Amino acid sequence: MSGPAILLVRSWPVGAFTCEMTIQRPESGVLVNSMVEWSPAKPSRLSADEWREYRRGRNQAIAEFAGELGIGVAVLEI
Repeated sequence: MSGPAILLVRSWPVGAFTCEMTIQRPESGVLVNSMVEWSPAKPSRLSADEWREYRRGRNQAIAEFAGELGIGVAVLEI
């Protein structure tokens, strides 16, 4: 069984790691979700500089996705 089709992918470096954000092809009228995967593994901690790198890359990827899909975006950090 195959999963939903991946529509967009963006990657960026965070220190010694790489983040990859993917968005699945959205259905009309449905919220768009993204997924972030870390390589080679999810870090247990990030330094303040790494957090800035992560957020900068994440925000750029989300802005590009929003522009390509023609949608508004909200990011919530809890």
